[in-house]
Amino acid sequence: MNNVTALVACVIPRVSPCSARVVEALIAARGAIGESNAFARSVGLRNRDQLRRVLAADGLPCLEDLAGWIRVLGWLVDLETSGVSLSRGALCLGQDPKSRYRTVKRLTGRAWGEVRLLGTEWLLLQFAGEIRALVPQQWSSSA
Repeated sequence: MNNVTALVACVIPRVSPCSARVVEALIAARGAIGESNAFARSVGLRNRDQLRRVLAADGLPCLEDLAGWIRVLGWLVDLETSGVSLSRGALCLGQDPKSRYRTVKRLTGRAWGEVRLLGTEWLLLQFAGEIRALVPQQWSSSA
């Protein structure tokens, strides 16, 4: 996931140490969060509500969406670097490929085939747009 780490670092603005721990943990887990309270505790927070507030304060998407973006980036990087298809990757992990396709569609508004053709750069721009939409004042003041 080193490639994903570098890609996410290009998109996510400077955040608090707490949000940085959340992002690092999500990348290490390839976007798998499990139960949100347990995930929150694993990064040093009391519960999912505190986690939600920390992410919101730093202008980051909710945990489910942030984890989803990291998963989709990982899947696209896997495809581009190793040729691992979305379906094969899911099946190798005992997952339902349909859930991966739904995640891609929910986050990007596009089918996986389109995202695959548009590539990582396009996906990063979409992810960055999602973050900019959450903190427009931070981005407009730096332009």
